[in-house]
Order: sequence, then structure tokens, then C-alpha cells
Amino acid sequence: MFSSKQEIYSIDECFLDLDGFVPQSLERYGQTIRQTVKQHVGIPVCVGVAATKTLANHCAKKGYAGSNGVCDFGWLTDSERTELFARIPVGDVWGVGKRITEKLEGSGLNTVGKLRCANPERIRQRFSVVLERDGAGHADYRRIRH
Repeated sequence: MFSSKQEIYSIDECFLDLDGFVPQSLERYGQTIRQTVKQHVGIPVCVGVAATKTLANHCAKKGYAGSNGVCDFGWLTDSERTELFARIPVGDVWGVGKRITEKLEGSGLNTVGKLRCANPERIRQRFSVVLERDGAGHADYRRIRH
């Protein structure tokens, strides 16, 4: 209904591919999604808009999405991004299991904020290219403003 590409992740989470949407309209579209779900299902939801599922998920968390219920990562300031990264436990990054979480935490990398400051090559060598991209690589996700 909201996108031709929808991935249902769990009973209360899904991801939409919004490629092709005008960046300035994504927050407004998020509000439309919230209103429609509230009207038809009767529950309030939060919407997170970001380049990765991990970021979208954390943007959508009620504590970060704020009173309007929509958080578009592309429009966060650098300090807001730093704050968000500091709040995301490294174990919340998709694909990071218990064993890798323990290794990362043992190296002092217990949040995405710390992970994104780590040397990407070292992360790739010690763990994986996926962790480099989805963890340390978070530093590179920035929306180009037109």
C-alpha cells in the first residue's frame, strides 16, 4: 500500500523501499503512514527513514522520533546523529550476533558511535566486510540535499 517493495520483519515492524521519493517529502509521507495505520488499525506507530534497516529502526524508536513520530535520518544534524549513534548498542546492528557483540564489547566498542570511529579496515580484517559496512560504515550515510 505504501510502497511496491515491503519487507515484513515481525508482527510490529516492516521496512519499505522508498527509492524514488523526493527527500523533502519523506517526513510528510511518514506522517501519512502514521495517520493511515492509526485510522485503520487503531494503534500509534513511529516511522524511521534511513539508508539502512538498523538506522531506520533506531530512528523510529519512540524516544528518538519525538512528538511528531517521524525521524528522517537524512535531516538530523551532526550532533543529533552522534547522539543517536551513541545510543545504539553494537549488538543491535543487523547481523551482529552474541559472539561478535562480546568480542566488540571486549575491544571497547559497545555502541555504534564507538564502532563508527573505529578503523574500518581493522573491523573488516577482524570481523567482516558486512560489519564494516553496517557498523563502521554508518558514518558515510548522508542524504544529499538539493
